Amino acid sequence: MEWTLEILNFASDEDIIRIVQGLIESLGFKEAERVRTEEWKIDFIALREDPISGLEKYAIKVKTKGLASSKEVEEFAEAIIKAKADRGIFLSVSGFTKDAKVLLGREYKGKIIPWDGERLVKELNDKEIPVPHEVVERLKKEKMEKEEEAKRRGMLKAIRLDAPLLYSFSPNKVLEMVMSLMESRYKIKREDIFLEELVVELSTGYIILWSAKKDTEEVKDKAVILSKEEVIPFVSRDVELERKVSRALLESESAIKASEVEITSPISQNEAVIALKLKLADGLEIPQTNIYLSSRRKVYVPNRALLTLKVGINSAKAEVDLKTNDIKVDITPLPKEKLIEIAREECKKSLGENPEEISVEEKDSVAIISGQTKRFVFGIALHVYSGRIMKRKSKMKREAIFSEITKLYPDGEVIFFDEKENRAIVDVMTPKGVVVLEFNLENGEHKVVQTSFILIRLQILLRTLLKRILT
Repeated sequence: MEWTLEILNFASDEDIIRIVQGLIESLGFKEAERVRTEEWKIDFIALREDPISGLEKYAIKVKTKGLASSKEVEEFAEAIIKAKADRGIFLSVSGFTKDAKVLLGREYKGKIIPWDGERLVKELNDKEIPVPHEVVERLKKEKMEKEEEAKRRGMLKAIRLDAPLLYSFSPNKVLEMVMSLMESRYKIKREDIFLEELVVELSTGYIILWSAKKDTEEVKDKAVILSKEEVIPFVSRDVELERKVSRALLESESAIKASEVEITSPISQNEAVIALKLKLADGLEIPQTNIYLSSRRKVYVPNRALLTLKVGINSAKAEVDLKTNDIKVDITPLPKEKLIEIAREECKKSLGENPEEISVEEKDSVAIISGQTKRFVFGIALHVYSGRIMKRKSKMKREAIFSEITKLYPDGEVIFFDEKENRAIVDVMTPKGVVVLEFNLENGEHKVVQTSFILIRLQILLRTLLKRILT
């Protein structure tokens, strides 16, 4: 795998320092010494033989995050002098600010050699410096997490609206609310919840700027009209609402991330005007002719979010009231037959055998499916809503162990048997000696852990002594 800027950005600060040290050595520098950065403001001192000027001393500084500024360039120039170096290499992975580039080209050309991430990537590939395994794994993990998160949040699209949103809408916040509820109420793990569709219901409303004459006084404000019944004539009396209205008046359109939007219009613009004048005339006790409207702006109000979810192998619907944040979730437990089917598949996969007997016991959100196969007894805990296998336990039957031993050693005799946790130790006396077997009781795998001729003699002696004691 070759180096790229993306891979380089996944390397930690310490990774980059180690990588640069290896590169310095491959570029012909010698006696590269790591320096205490805090004190010297450089990372390495190294020597290099120049064909013209001879042996030169280099100071090397590595900046892993952010653009290098002109101030940092000046500090590095001072550090070069302090270290009594001939030249310096300033490696800034993210590059340099405009001022820093001008300073490097004008004041320190030839004295400070600037490297950015692209130059570092090229040198690493030219010198075939390998990408550390931990960096590759970190990159893979990050990509998997991003893909999983994108999948969980569904493939939403940005839908353009011809007017601003009065109240902001966040699909991530809505999904987080639903997942939190499902986690607490149904004990469903978040990683089992995936968004398949998000429909947002919007309604139209209006912002109207108005003024009115009452006696000799002029009154003015902004109003929000969402329906004939919901008229807010004095926006300035609600600080939070006034902030939202002011923001909406600065915008001419908006966008919302969803699968689909459904728009309703509870009131038309003319109806909004009439409703506002009626409200103001009644509240201010003035005739409608004293009320003047100077500006009108349509807005959209998010009312409800409808989610279609995939929950493990199950599905669910959720409804979020975006005004009150009330949440309704519609999900039913998986059928008993489906849970048994999952348990059968798990037995076949992990034990290689089909269940011969099965019983089901449900408790809260968990179904305990227990039974036995030809060689094992088992128990599987399944989440009744998602179908997730929460826990699985199996144990090989004792008669199955003895049957397996008979197949392996037809002339053998079991002289010792002991079970401890998930394993069994069995001593088998054979014509060639004593064989000690260890069985994994969870899956039936076994291995020979000891074969001894001395053991057979000891076992015979012990058996003889036992017979004498008993007789």
